Amino acid sequence: GKGDTASINYALRTMGAVVALFGQASGMAFFPFLSRYAIEGKISEISILLNKAITRIALFCVPLSAMCIVLSRHIIAILYEHGHFTEASTARTAPVFAVYMFGAFAFSVAVFVVRPFYAIRKMYTPMVVSSSIALLSVPLYYFASKWWGARGIALSATAGMIMQFMILYGIWYKRYGDRASTAAMIKRCASILGSTAIALVVAWIVSKEIPIAHLGWGKTIDYFVNGSIVALVFSVIVLVFYQILGIIKARELPKLFRAGA
Repeated sequence: GKGDTASINYALRTMGAVVALFGQASGMAFFPFLSRYAIEGKISEISILLNKAITRIALFCVPLSAMCIVLSRHIIAILYEHGHFTEASTARTAPVFAVYMFGAFAFSVAVFVVRPFYAIRKMYTPMVVSSSIALLSVPLYYFASKWWGARGIALSATAGMIMQFMILYGIWYKRYGDRASTAAMIKRCASILGSTAIALVVAWIVSKEIPIAHLGWGKTIDYFVNGSIVALVFSVIVLVFYQILGIIKARELPKLFRAGA
């Protein structure tokens, strides 16, 4: 229906902005090196570069995605709840946005995993994989939309992008992968995921325990204040675990942001 279509459009637009700003941007610095390594025939260097890009994207995108899932209702309400976009519209759109954000990391890294194939002129591999997944996803889209509406469509898109990334990365690793850098990437991403999971649970509890403040300045401000508290708790926990696990030091974050800008 029109409500589901609008929910998908708003949710996808918001997820796309998050992915572009904090996901793909954090890996853009690696693009100039791909062509150079391809020309020089340094395939192993391309593999190392790809793993570094995935790790850097995970560093920002995984925790940000989790925080957006916890604050999905807050974010949608702050951005869109005015005029014809009512509280009921927020209630429909927030779960769809949360599903899309679950796949935000896959949407981000999918752009990067195809670039090495194009750099070495093996462009048919990603074309065949993406086309095959799109074709095989048609029944999933149909039944998921019937059963779960807009959330089903978001889930189908997310599942398809996760599959595309995993298959393409698996093909690259089997043909050209660097075992040491891949192991390091998996280890670091696991640490990032673990840190994020702990922060997610705590932030979810905090979001449920702290009621939306009614400050008398409007619902948007109320959601912003409440969301800021939850986001602060989440961010502190992630940064603490990043420090403990040696993922990154807090003083290094501004440098990484500048490098990805």
